[in-house]
Amino acid sequence: MNIFDDRLVRYFDLATQYYLIERVLGKNRADACHTHLAELNTYVPLHVLPHDKPLSCDELKHYQVVVLTQTSTDEQLKMGDYCHTHGIKFIVAETRGIFGQIFCDFGKQFEIVDVDGEQPLSAMISAINHDQQGIVTTLDEQRHGFEDDMIVTFSEVKGMSEVNGKEFKIKVYGPYTFGIGDTTAFAKYIRGGYVHQVKKPKLVDFKPITQAIKEPEVLIADFTKMEDNNTIHVAFHAYYEFEKRYGRTPQPWHVDDATKFMQVAQELNAAHYRFETLSENALRLFSSTAVGQLTPINGVIGGTAAQEVMKACSGKFTPIYQYFYFDCRECLPEKPFEKLNTAECTLNADSEAHLMRYKAQVAIFG
Repeated sequence: MNIFDDRLVRYFDLATQYYLIERVLGKNRADACHTHLAELNTYVPLHVLPHDKPLSCDELKHYQVVVLTQTSTDEQLKMGDYCHTHGIKFIVAETRGIFGQIFCDFGKQFEIVDVDGEQPLSAMISAINHDQQGIVTTLDEQRHGFEDDMIVTFSEVKGMSEVNGKEFKIKVYGPYTFGIGDTTAFAKYIRGGYVHQVKKPKLVDFKPITQAIKEPEVLIADFTKMEDNNTIHVAFHAYYEFEKRYGRTPQPWHVDDATKFMQVAQELNAAHYRFETLSENALRLFSSTAVGQLTPINGVIGGTAAQEVMKACSGKFTPIYQYFYFDCRECLPEKPFEKLNTAECTLNADSEAHLMRYKAQVAIFG
């Protein structure tokens, strides 16, 4: 495993990066934590790539999986398109304040050898209808657990013996019933039998980020916030556009910066995404907390991204298709725009030096 990072350790990094302390301020981040990271698993060789020049797309061709963090939209598009073209699995993991994002592109015809990692389901049969729907009823002692389009086979069925050993794609009608299609050509069911799930490899076509970014398909993390997914999608890219346009990041809980950020987001939406509406509240929260960092958010996004890497390498379990958004706005005080402001969430390096390590958390909570 190789790490590339051309940035230096700042106070903002200390709040959430376990291996960085004050005496490494100003040093390269990858160099500063290399030894500690390598100790996590001595069986995995870990190397730090030279960081005296930017990483080029051509240097990615030797890798199976590439994960980007803290990279601009332009870099994501450039490297993501290269990876898709060259069959390299590509992941973006990003956190901004109380918001987190993951994007996955595992290329064309990615094979999932086991969609859920569970043991194949089985159930005892009590009846099979002799009709065009072929309704199968299982014993009502336990739900069958099957889902639409699963493949099943049968064994030890008496009477309708034609179904034994044959595979069927099913349609679920209830917790104890499902259909296998027309059974009128078979003999009538008499008694007994078992139904077994047959796990088949599944092929999935991922869109390149250049296409997916305009038509995002999002894995829902919280159905109470699903209406904000499009807004958060635009906000992550508006952050880099704001930085490009004003030469800085939005200040914490700064009213004017939040207004400018919303304008940037609306312009991006009109030019590239064309979502019907964007949530003003979500955009203000994003702008107000974007420069901050929280360990739990980084843990959720980092841990989930690590699982996606394992899926990309093994083909086991269903990967995220293709965007995933997460936020923890519940941890903010009620009416945060009234209780928090820029002065409250910005530290003075002289009078509050003892708090500088927590600068990234102060930027969110004050």
